[in-house]
Amino acid sequence: MLGMRKPQTDGQVNNANAPSPARNLVPTQDVDIGYIAQICHALNFAETRAWLVDAVAEGFVRGEYQADPDVRPRLSDANTWMPADMNTLAALRAFMGSPNAFWKSSQQARAVQFVRNHDDPLLVVLPTGGGKSLVYALPASAWDSERVTVVIIPFVALLHDANHHLARSGISTCVWQTLDQDTVTHSSIVLISADVAMTSHKFKIWLKVLRCKGLLARVTLDEAHIIITSITYRPILLLLGNLATLGVPLLFLTATMPPRAVQTFQQLMQIPFLSIIRAPTHRHDINYVIQRAPADKRASHPFFQPGQEYITSFIEEIRPLLNQLMADPTKRGIIFCPTRQSANQLAQLLKTGGAYTGATALADRVDLLENFRDGMLTQLLVGTTALSCGVSVLGVIWTAHLSPPRSVLDAAQDTGRSGRAGETTTSFMYFDHPPPPHDSTQGMDLVGVDEMHALFKHSRCARMVLSSVLDDQLATCSSNVSVTSRFTWHSIVYIAP
Repeated sequence: MLGMRKPQTDGQVNNANAPSPARNLVPTQDVDIGYIAQICHALNFAETRAWLVDAVAEGFVRGEYQADPDVRPRLSDANTWMPADMNTLAALRAFMGSPNAFWKSSQQARAVQFVRNHDDPLLVVLPTGGGKSLVYALPASAWDSERVTVVIIPFVALLHDANHHLARSGISTCVWQTLDQDTVTHSSIVLISADVAMTSHKFKIWLKVLRCKGLLARVTLDEAHIIITSITYRPILLLLGNLATLGVPLLFLTATMPPRAVQTFQQLMQIPFLSIIRAPTHRHDINYVIQRAPADKRASHPFFQPGQEYITSFIEEIRPLLNQLMADPTKRGIIFCPTRQSANQLAQLLKTGGAYTGATALADRVDLLENFRDGMLTQLLVGTTALSCGVSVLGVIWTAHLSPPRSVLDAAQDTGRSGRAGETTTSFMYFDHPPPPHDSTQGMDLVGVDEMHALFKHSRCARMVLSSVLDDQLATCSSNVSVTSRFTWHSIVYIAP
């Protein structure tokens, strides 16, 4: 480990007027952020804060750092973690049932290794389709099968989708609903919706009993970004901050946690120390197509309910995408609409059997998803952003937006429903007016709103906008031959950070 000159003191400095020992910590050369975190933990953070800010400004410190006097983050650079050992790889191959199975990324391997060996709160940021569920599923199957792993899912409808995938892995899993305590306790993984987890008195008591008996392995919050993006209309999510009082290992999973949002996340979750393993989350395998509606089809005012002519012109624009589904019954497509009314209208026109929205009955949403998955009745799913978190269906080769996503995070979640098997896919975005810019009266869930406004207003590169917000990196577009004269397809060009 690269060193720093230690303070010249004989012991703990108790004199309030004495100079802070942090002031004597002068970097001799570049210092890894993990070492800095240890110093922050050992010394008075308020005293070291100013020095750390200066050190970052001078370029001495590498890695992420949020200087906040009320939050003392311990942020781990993914590059400092050693790859998973062979025993962990063997457990993966046994879990997957294949001697050739391997990690989707080095960050996925490091996350599993961390969960196996550490109890510290961990935030794992992997791209959509990057294998986030494996980070809790593999430990629950291989090392914690005698204990319970609780997984909190943000939306009720996604419980069944998660249960479907875990059941295929052979893990003993159940959904917390009306099950008796014995049934739940004998499951390796217990799935529960965020709303129920925060309001069910019975669940809270069961959780405390489990912890006291040493049978609670960890609590996992899937789609962890929702505490930032959804609290203005689901304030109950703020209660998720009470998880920090459980005194058990906490695991947070997401594909959309921009570096700028981490500090807010820590504050809302009441977690002073947080380790982070992050992989680039902008998807280089998605081709972005942005098309503006003809002038005579546009609404008279931005973000009014899309009219019949606008919806009809949208259908004509995506005709090449619809034809791809007709040519191959194994392929799927998803259309996102701004409102329930427009989703229902479009679903009726395209004869999809219904729209997947927050107002759709739970049983109907489950049926729509199952019909979409097996492809017997429809290869097309129309819905609102209720579709954007956690829905994982193989074969989705394109997504389309009837109007622009509200923010970069929404765009990343929506388009991330495609390409779950690693195939190259298409994201088509139709619009009449650019989405509105940041309104300070709208609350906290505004990360990436202004960037999305600029993308549509000024015709900026979609890949550059997404990568700059999601990862603080830049990836630019270069045009390739288009499928039709009205489409522009983009490939990725990486710029080293």
